[in-house]
This record gives sequence, structure tokens and C-alpha cells, in this order.
Amino acid sequence: MNNIITYYCCQFLQTAPLRLSSGMNGTSDSDLMLDGRGLPMIPGTSIAGVMRSMLENNELKRRLFGAAPKQRSSDLEEIESRVIFSDALLPSDAEVHITTRYGVGIGENGTAQPTAKFDFMVAETSAPYTAVIELPHAEDDDCESLLEALLKDITSNGISFGGRITRGYGRMNCTVLKRSFTMPADAQSWLAFDPFAPEAFSSAIKLENSERERAGCVIRAKLDMKGSFIVRVYSTEVGDADFAPLENSEHKPIIPGTSWSGSFRHHMITLAKETGKPELVHKIERLFGVPMSTIDRTKLLKYIEGKFDRARANTLESLIGHQEDLVDLNKVIKRARDEGEKPLADSIENEFGIIRSHISFMETAVDGGSAVTNVRVALDRFTMAPKKSALLTSTVWNGGSGDLEIRLDKPLECFEPEVISLLYASLFDLHNGILTFGGSSSIGYGRAEIKMLEINGQENNKLFGVELNEKEANGNE
Repeated sequence: MNNIITYYCCQFLQTAPLRLSSGMNGTSDSDLMLDGRGLPMIPGTSIAGVMRSMLENNELKRRLFGAAPKQRSSDLEEIESRVIFSDALLPSDAEVHITTRYGVGIGENGTAQPTAKFDFMVAETSAPYTAVIELPHAEDDDCESLLEALLKDITSNGISFGGRITRGYGRMNCTVLKRSFTMPADAQSWLAFDPFAPEAFSSAIKLENSERERAGCVIRAKLDMKGSFIVRVYSTEVGDADFAPLENSEHKPIIPGTSWSGSFRHHMITLAKETGKPELVHKIERLFGVPMSTIDRTKLLKYIEGKFDRARANTLESLIGHQEDLVDLNKVIKRARDEGEKPLADSIENEFGIIRSHISFMETAVDGGSAVTNVRVALDRFTMAPKKSALLTSTVWNGGSGDLEIRLDKPLECFEPEVISLLYASLFDLHNGILTFGGSSSIGYGRAEIKMLEINGQENNKLFGVELNEKEANGNE
């Protein structure tokens, strides 16, 4: 039986800024991961991790990507990964736009929390990131078909890398080329083959797109900006405005996914409370995701003992050890799942609200419109005279249009109908200028109107039986 070595050349093209942290904080609170040339990169571990997470069957995960050694279990032996991943690198002449963005924690009343400001670096480029995947396999091995099913899924539906991918960062399109060598017949050609050479895949086969679409729901709204809006970036340079609109590498003003997410989450929670259904707040929080946190070790063990029994609590204790009083819930859940303790992991996740966001908001780039610079001065509340050193210059963006894209990771029928109704109600309020976004929304900024709405590619301009463009049909109101 022949052995085959198959190579896949993957080229990733950014459709959103990349936020992939190096773990360092020299330039910002979260510096970008760079290679030795100073260019952004995607490590092979990230590519392998994302592709592994796409498989739901644990046995298939182990067969294709291997299994780490289990320190506290003899159920599974250590299995080496069948697939070898390189880092995804940019060409040396790539033009990269690296910027520092700012974030701030928002409280329940919609205002910034004290001491909750942070910054992070992102990269934007039109150049491709290139990675090579190697798969040695036997002729009758099904690992090739398993891997190619994942790669075809990625070429059809895209892939996301790095942090905050549910808030519009790290999304990429992908093309994949394939070249195989059958041993021993192609041994000489294989020895001469350099998978990283520029022409290595010039005669390769291009993988076709998958016909299977990922389960979920995509809502797209085409927006017209009404008046001005501002998502601020501050400057201390002489001659610059004190703050101006946040822009992408094409110098278009943008509304980040984090801004959309914060606006919709706050508005949905407000609607739930105002309509007398505060019990929906917890379900909304779970839709938007709850940050991973730590918990007191004793409290966690006590909960498991009460939920199951002492034996299961002992199992958990063996997983988390005896070293720390506070334990990382994310790590505990991962270890429990790795050890085959799914009921234990699910119970902890459901009880303590640790869940990844099921809803994603993509970044909106605004076409058209123009910048407007305003000069203002603070007034004394008693004399109404200008205050000293209180002159403020601000640049905002007026008009333009853009697309808002919202993705749910499961079909609509998998979510609570009342929560989806609140999402639709928030879209309706966005259309009517009630839900706003960005800064200075209390003085009229950050309003938009929906010109067209699509749900899973089908045009749907009705929400709650009301035409979104009813005002245009009946004249201005």
C-alpha cells in the first residue's frame, strides 16, 4: 500500500482588522503578534486550534489533531497530530496599517466606567497571509477527506483568528491549493519540493467550495446615516482636533463591532426591563456572552457536591488541584471536557454563566459623507462666560452609508423567541432613531435609518408587520 504526503497552501485575506495579541504590553495594553521582520503573523497553533474547534466529534478531533497527555487520567493515551501547520506569514513587501484602538468598560446606565479604559493594537492589510499544511497519510486513510472537508468549509464560509472575533475582528477569506506526492514513486520530486517557494503550487489543484453552509443566521442591514456620528479617537498632536472619527486603513470612518454590540445589548436589556420582563435580562446576557472569570475553589466544590455527589466533587478537585483558592473557570471547564466529564463541565457552565457570545457584530465602514470640525467652549454655569482653557476642537462625520452585519451562531429557532423579538425591536428602534451608537448620542449624534434588511440572504423589510420604509411611502412625518 502506498503512502501519500499531501500539502495544502492556504492564503488568508483580511476582511476585518486582525487583533492577535503577543501577550506583551510594551506599546499598548495588548501588543500585536509580529514575526522577526516586524510584520503581523498568525501562528500555526492558532490555525490548528480554530480548525480543531470546528469538529464537534471528539474522536475525530483526536484522530486528526491528536490528544495532549492526560496527567490525571489513563483513559486516553497521548496521540500525535496527523496534521502539521506552519505559521501564516505575509510577503516581505506587504503594506500593513497598524493602529492602536481604545476601549472602555460601560456601566449599566450606558456611561463609561471609571478606570476601565484600555488600548490594543490591530493590523489591516490587503496582502495575503500564507500558511502550509502537511498531511502524511496512507492511501486508504480517511484523514485526507476529513481535513479537506474542514478546508472547503473555510473557503466557503471564511475563518476568524485572534481575539474578539464575535465583535468583528480577525475575519478572513481563504483559498486553498493542494499538491500530493505518492511514495515511493514520487520520492525524487518530493525531495526537490520546497512548499514555501514562490512557484511551489503553480500547478496545484484548487479546492472547491463546500456546498454546506454553516448553521446559523446572518442579518444584514443597509444603513443611511442621519446627521452626524462619532466613534472617537483622541489626539494630542499640535494642529489636530482633540478627537476625530475612528478610521480604517482606507481612511473611511468606522463603527466597530464592539460599539454595535454595546448599543444593542444595552438597548435590549432596557427594553426587557421597561416591558416588565426582567427575567429576560439573564437570557440576553447569555446571548451576548459573559466574560470568563474566577471563582472561589471551596464554593465551586460545594456546588458540585450538592449538584451531584461527593465522588464527583473529588473528581473535580483532582482536576483543579490544591494550590490556589481562586480557580479559572474557563480552565476548569476545558479540563473537565478533556477528561470526558461533559456533564460536570456543562453544569458549571450553566450555573455560573460562563458562555461564549452567540451573536457577532461586524465592523461597519461608512462610504460617502464628509468630516465636520466644530470648535466649542465650556461656559461657567453662573455667569455664562467662557471658561479659561476650556476650548475644544472636535471632528465628527456627517452622512454616508454602510452595512451592519449581525451573525448568530445557531438558527433563529434555537434561541428564545422573546429574546429574538427584542433583537428585532432593537433593529426597529435603530431605524427610528431611538437606538443610537457612538459618542454624544444624547445630543443627537449616532442615528441611522435602515434602507434594506436581509435575513439569510432573503430581503425582509418588515419588522413586526411594519414596513421599514413606510415613511418614504407615505411621505415624511
